[in-house]
Amino acid sequence: MKLKRRSDRAIALNRSLPRSIALAGLVLTLAVIGLNLWTMREAWRDTIIQAEQMAENLSVSQARQADDTILQTELSLRQVQHQLMSQMATGVDNAALSHTMQELASRLPQLHGLFYYSADGKWLATSAAHIPKGINNADREYFHFHRVNPRDSVHIGPVLRSWGARPGRRGAGVRRAEDAVDATDAAAR
Repeated sequence: MKLKRRSDRAIALNRSLPRSIALAGLVLTLAVIGLNLWTMREAWRDTIIQAEQMAENLSVSQARQADDTILQTELSLRQVQHQLMSQMATGVDNAALSHTMQELASRLPQLHGLFYYSADGKWLATSAAHIPKGINNADREYFHFHRVNPRDSVHIGPVLRSWGARPGRRGAGVRRAEDAVDATDAAAR
């Protein structure tokens, strides 16, 4: 009987050893899989955080660039306005005004162009090489805005397709109404 007990213990040990090895292998496999999943989740989170930071930095940079461009455009429009005001008594010299606009536009590469329109939308002066014939801007959003809001402030309009200095290019209209006797306007894109 003693022999039988010993063999039963040996068989029991032989059976529990493979179970223990299998269980240890299963626990180890699950631990490795869990660790890999956790590492992948953390790497994904880091990637998401970096992408959010990059998007935020890019948007702040673009906003600063837009602010700088609008400020430079406003200063250019004020210089054009100053020249217009000095010429109002004697009559506006459109050729001299175009020359001034060309100088201002050449200093600001991000500026699409400077334009001076009559109250009915006809081009009077521009920073472009020539004034296109038959073009009228009275149907543009910025003309409507300044008719409805007659204040001497800069207006930033929606993005529009140009048909002037660089046909087909898109740009945001930045416009300043000149409250003159003949109701002429100055605009920049």
